Amino acid sequence: VSLRDVERTVQVMLWFYKLIPKLHLDPTGMSLITYSLILSIAVCYRAKLRDRAKFDSYLTSSLVVPLSTITESSLLKIKIDECQTRIVDLMRIEAHIARNSALTENLFMMFVCIQLKIPLFIVGKPGSSKSLARSIINHSFNEGLCVGGHRI
Repeated sequence: VSLRDVERTVQVMLWFYKLIPKLHLDPTGMSLITYSLILSIAVCYRAKLRDRAKFDSYLTSSLVVPLSTITESSLLKIKIDECQTRIVDLMRIEAHIARNSALTENLFMMFVCIQLKIPLFIVGKPGSSKSLARSIINHSFNEGLCVGGHRI
């Protein structure tokens, strides 16, 4: 891990720390700082991995009281998915488009990286919602996303 990676993780963590209350996300079982850190790690490291279950298990075992009372890696995934879903819900997605996990993750990563001006390469097999996510993000940003009455 380079110092640049650490700096980026802290930048993303501070951004999530300010955004979580606006999204009305519930950090039950952990502090707001811990929830922000988990989401930051999800963006900066977890998204790159193929075997996320092993990473989630390791991360869960590393978070101890008072940072977190989450003891199962499945709960960690639920908290990450909850934030991804909340952000994607802000976007206008037509009814005929299926909100599968690939689309949701692509939209989430694009949203965060655009907001923080972090370079992002999305690589995947044909049909993994890369172009669709780009189109939805483009349309959503042109219309303006609002959270708690504030345009993002």
